Amino acid sequence: RACRWARAECCRSTGGNSADRGVCQRLSSTHQFESSYTRDAMGDTKTWRASATYVGALAHSIQKLGHAELVRSRMDAASLEMFDAPNRQAWWPGRCVASVLNTLHEARGPALVRDVSIDLSREQMGPLGRPLASVVLLFAKSPPVALFSRLQTFLSSGIHGVEVCFAQKHDGGSVAFIFPEPVPTSIAEAWHGVFDVAFSLARAGRVVGQDIGSTVHRFELQW
Repeated sequence: RACRWARAECCRSTGGNSADRGVCQRLSSTHQFESSYTRDAMGDTKTWRASATYVGALAHSIQKLGHAELVRSRMDAASLEMFDAPNRQAWWPGRCVASVLNTLHEARGPALVRDVSIDLSREQMGPLGRPLASVVLLFAKSPPVALFSRLQTFLSSGIHGVEVCFAQKHDGGSVAFIFPEPVPTSIAEAWHGVFDVAFSLARAGRVVGQDIGSTVHRFELQW
């Protein structure tokens, strides 16, 4: 089953020793996982989606950093409609978001994708998750583990259909973002906004490695 495959993919690189393997935590319910295989606005199955809130934050950050016209001039029609009127519908096909992020990457490189993602996470999406994060951290023995073990919940206001799997290790952890369809590898830079906010809240953590494929983005973390 897909959920067992997700668990195996998350833990594949942690080895066979129980001390290093950690506990691979599948962070969404069966219902949440299967909900990713719903139909999007175009009638396609096996897709992922971004909320109007996330899309609006993305468009705002791109404009704030002075790249809106550059991006608009290179976007396809569907992505341009989403970019110009994010509140026209509640959820947008993930491929449109991927197109915008890939356009940023092609135009200005990975640093711009990272800068945009950090800005939208700090200024737009991050504040939505801070109340829950405060509760989670209140009695946490390990703040980074407490946050990353609930990462699926924190992402749910912006992204549906991307499976998150976290494996705790003795000095950090491994987190994998698993897409139900191939996406441009360039969009993996966008996860650094999530990491930036999480590390700031936990007051610890850094990315020490990554393995980016077309459907699985895996990051090794240390704290």
